[in-house]
Amino acid sequence: MDIPGAPGTGGKLSAAAKRKELAQIASFFLKQHSAYDMIPVSFRLIVLDTKLLVTKALSTLVQN
Repeated sequence: MDIPGAPGTGGKLSAAAKRKELAQIASFFLKQHSAYDMIPVSFRLIVLDTKLLVTKALSTLVQN
């Protein structure tokens, strides 16, 4: 991975180089961690069905 500001780069990276570097960092992070590591213990996951009526979805959220 390139280091921004490293000698020889003039301290500037092109937009494409920045995107590539960010993608490499994200890829490395995701390979080292599971999804459970990234979600706090107190986190609530809400999955909504796109075919569910809004009124039914809201009433379900209020009940829980």
